[in-house]
Amino acid sequence: MFRPRKPVGEMSDDEVAAYLSGNWRFLGWALLVAGLLIVWSFIKPDSMRAPAPVLAERSAGTVESVEVHHTAFDVSSTVRTTDGTYQVSGAVSAAPGDSAVFREWSNPAGSDYPRLCVASRIKSVCYRLE
Repeated sequence: MFRPRKPVGEMSDDEVAAYLSGNWRFLGWALLVAGLLIVWSFIKPDSMRAPAPVLAERSAGTVESVEVHHTAFDVSSTVRTTDGTYQVSGAVSAAPGDSAVFREWSNPAGSDYPRLCVASRIKSVCYRLE
């Protein structure tokens, strides 16, 4: 269907037309199927959708100190709070006295997403635990 049996220059006009119409017909069907799949993904029943992740939240106290660790390919931080010490990925911008919350999104599929969220005077950001 995609490759002609002989070079296009050696084909008659009717053979070229038949070859091109076959390719356009295939492309039309492929686009129709893709469009139907996209529409179905929006209208499928709720029973077929994945359940929403569950959020578990607990206080991690207030920030006592933050140490940023630089390596050749990564930046991580150690955040000491009144409830414990957490090693997180990324550079944390927080000051002593800022509140910290431990959040964990639990997915029914079995994967968890633990985060340490710090609400500083500048911004509130969640950092991935290491």
